[in-house]
Amino acid sequence: MNKNKFDSQELIKKSVSLADSVTEIDSILEKLYVISSDVFENYIEKINLKTERGRLNAEIDFNIIKVMMDVIHTHIVRAFDISRKLPELSDNILEELNEKLQFNN
Repeated sequence: MNKNKFDSQELIKKSVSLADSVTEIDSILEKLYVISSDVFENYIEKINLKTERGRLNAEIDFNIIKVMMDVIHTHIVRAFDISRKLPELSDNILEELNEKLQFNN
């Protein structure tokens, strides 16, 4: 009985971990959307290289874009790390559920 209860707790922990990971990826994607929209709408779209002032502003804008792209890259790497683990975690949960169903039948 205790082993079954322990197995159930482990399965619940893994399921919560899976749900948390999916939620975290969703949050990261939302951040990426906001940052990339900001980069495009407020910097790239407004770059004007036709005037001296525009070229000076573009240099500043490019520096801001570099920083924001680094942030985007960091978020992408984090999402990639999380997503790489999801198939194995999902498979593990399914295997445990199958074992429980076979055990109960």
